[in-house]
Amino acid sequence: ASDRTPVLSPPQNYFPVLPFGAGADGLPQWIPVASNNPLDGGHAGITRALVIIHDTSRDANAALGTIAGLAGTENATTMIVAPQFLQDTDITRFASALPEHGKNIVRWPLDGWVFGGESIASTSQKPISSYTTMDLLLLYLGDTKTFPDLQHVIVTGHGAGADFVQRYAAVGQAPDLLAEDKKTVRFVMANA
Repeated sequence: ASDRTPVLSPPQNYFPVLPFGAGADGLPQWIPVASNNPLDGGHAGITRALVIIHDTSRDANAALGTIAGLAGTENATTMIVAPQFLQDTDITRFASALPEHGKNIVRWPLDGWVFGGESIASTSQKPISSYTTMDLLLLYLGDTKTFPDLQHVIVTGHGAGADFVQRYAAVGQAPDLLAEDKKTVRFVMANA
């Protein structure tokens, strides 16, 4: 495997992630996330969430742009989120554009994110799997305080993103928790 096409730029939103069992003293890592609506604040009126997983280009902004363009007027009631699973080389490339030069940005070894692999952690942090990262993002979207009207979640991906989605559908924990809360979760893969 190679580095493949580099991302053009990281998104400017960040979502905090901690591995399960990190403890109260654990330092969060941050994953860049492109989205059609701000991540924070109340989201009354949002009835559907769509999480798009990029391919090996790792370009979350492009993935968001494609889906948001297709959504058209549905953007008003749909939260579209595109997490960006960066590699260590991306952190080096974009250090000057990242908070604290990327010190606390979660990163994976070469294509390790596709298979649910553990992140590369600094000495003060614990590694986190890309599937746990997805679980945390879905649990956030399922939070009724932030998304009181959310009913449906779709997780989709293309190429390596579809590989990720296919595997995550088999082992992810958050979809079952959302289903218990009467939220439907669907998985759509293209060209895995």
